Amino acid sequence: MSTSIGQNTFENILEDVVRSFFQEEMNQFFEENPELKNYKNSSYNRQLDTRYGRIEDLQVPRNRDNAFQTEMFQPYQRYKQWLRKNGHHHVSEKDEHA
Repeated sequence: MSTSIGQNTFENILEDVVRSFFQEEMNQFFEENPELKNYKNSSYNRQLDTRYGRIEDLQVPRNRDNAFQTEMFQPYQRYKQWLRKNGHHHVSEKDEHA
């Protein structure tokens, strides 16, 4: 019996972590900008390639006037090595030019 986490399970966990990050980030944005509190506008779908695999149908939150921008990646960026290894952030050449 294997004790390792399957790739599919890991991708699901990664997706849950990213969604939690987005929710916390959006909550913080509206705390810092209370005048925009009633301007949540659902989310948009996109995919994001990480060094650990692709996240399909990632729902990125947004507000009506597009004032909110996640710090995880730039608009239209599709590849990100945002996960940390040993507490250090690794930025790839693709990240810098995306």
